[in-house]
Amino acid sequence: MAGGLWTTPSDLGKWFTGLHNAYMKKDTTIFSKQTIELMLTKHLRDWGLGPMIINEGKDIILTHDGSNAGFKADFFGYIKSGNAVIAMGNAERSSDLCLEYMLSVCNHYGWNARTQKVIHPITQKNNSLLRYEGVYRWIDRSSYSVEIQLKNEQLHLAYADDGESRLLPLEMIDLENTLNIETGQTIQFRIGENGQPTGLLWRNRFEFVKE
Repeated sequence: MAGGLWTTPSDLGKWFTGLHNAYMKKDTTIFSKQTIELMLTKHLRDWGLGPMIINEGKDIILTHDGSNAGFKADFFGYIKSGNAVIAMGNAERSSDLCLEYMLSVCNHYGWNARTQKVIHPITQKNNSLLRYEGVYRWIDRSSYSVEIQLKNEQLHLAYADDGESRLLPLEMIDLENTLNIETGQTIQFRIGENGQPTGLLWRNRFEFVKE
C-alpha cells in the first residue's frame, strides 16, 4: 500500500477480517473497541485513521489504494457484511488492471463500492481555461508540486510519480470539477471570490495551493 507499507492480498484480507470481527463484536483480539472507533471516525474530509470511509445505506465501506514503484494496489471492504475485494499488480501501470478487476467484481455482485461513472463533459474556450494553468504546491509537503497545463484545448495534470513524469488529461465536468476518464482520478479546483482558482483537491485526498 502507499507510503512504503508492504503486504500481500492474503494478509490484507486477514487485517480486514480482524476489523470486521471487532466491529461486529465477534472478536477484539486484534483490534480493540477504541481502535475501531478511531478508525471509523472521519478526521480529514472522508478519511478515518487509515482508510477512507464511505457510508452506504446500512453498511460502511472502507477503502484505500496503494502505489509503490513497480507495484499498485486497491482495496475496499464492507465493514458490517465482511465482504471485501483486494487487487494488487506487480507492474508500474497495473492500477488500471486493478480497477477493471474491481469494477467487474462489483458489477457481478451488485456492489456500489466501485462503479462506472457516466459524465457529460463541458467545453471551454482556451481563454477560459488559461486561468487554471499554473503550479500548485502540496500543503502537506511543500517540496512537492504539480502543474496544470493547457494542451490542445484541454487541461492536463503534470506530476511526478516514483521519479517518472506523468501527464493526465482532464475532462471538465463543470467549472470546478475535472476527471481523468481512464483512471477515474478527480481534481476539484478551489475557486476564490474573484472566480480565479486558488488551489485544487486531487483524488479527494491531496490539497494543493496555487502559487
